[in-house]
Amino acid sequence: MSKPRASTGSGDDGALKEFGLKISKRAGLQVRESDYPVRAREKGQEGTAQVKLTFGVDGKLKTVAVGGSTGFQILDDRAIDILRRIEMPPVPDARRGQEFTVQVPIVFKIKR
Repeated sequence: MSKPRASTGSGDDGALKEFGLKISKRAGLQVRESDYPVRAREKGQEGTAQVKLTFGVDGKLKTVAVGGSTGFQILDDRAIDILRRIEMPPVPDARRGQEFTVQVPIVFKIKR
């Protein structure tokens, strides 16, 4: 299985890729058992949510939205919750004072 990769969506550059990867690592790359919605686990629902994070000119997280769905609302909602509660890494110097968006994968896979 290949590792999920964070993307900036448009205008990829090294600093934004690295920033997205730091966010992915803080989110855990793959959802922990305790974060997996029980109802989704019971139904065998899995998938990867691509979540778009927009940062304002002040460097603070402005919006969090699903850019690519798992196909299951309960998993998409949990992916957003996970990313809203983690502490974000510092904004790359190259993007300070600018609004920008990164896309981060959140993987839901049931451990068997």
